[in-house]
Amino acid sequence: MKETLNCSSCGKNWKRDRVRGRKPIFCPKCVANNTEPPKEIIQNITKPVEKVEHKVQDTEKDSLLHDVYKFFYPKVTDDQLKNQKSGSKWQCPSCNYLLTLYIPISDIPYHKCTPSSTTGRELKRIS
Repeated sequence: MKETLNCSSCGKNWKRDRVRGRKPIFCPKCVANNTEPPKEIIQNITKPVEKVEHKVQDTEKDSLLHDVYKFFYPKVTDDQLKNQKSGSKWQCPSCNYLLTLYIPISDIPYHKCTPSSTTGRELKRIS
């Protein structure tokens, strides 16, 4: 449903779809003519764009790959985490929950003895 509104600046009538909220007091032409974008936007538009090229050397590629590899496959420092080629078995010291893993892991697993407990208990490796 359309409604007719009167512009308080130029006095012309214009139609628009009826929507909820406050009715505008200016017509779209007056709004477009009297509004200016903020100075920050004008400066960003008029400022020339500088193209910067960064060539990655082979040594940088190697160090980047090394850092990524170290992140996903950290060195194991704990004795419990060494020699996991054939898998490992872990047990909770308080409730005797048993966890069998067939893949190597990089951190000691935790276990909640009860579903409502808030802290996890560190499992101990048994084989």
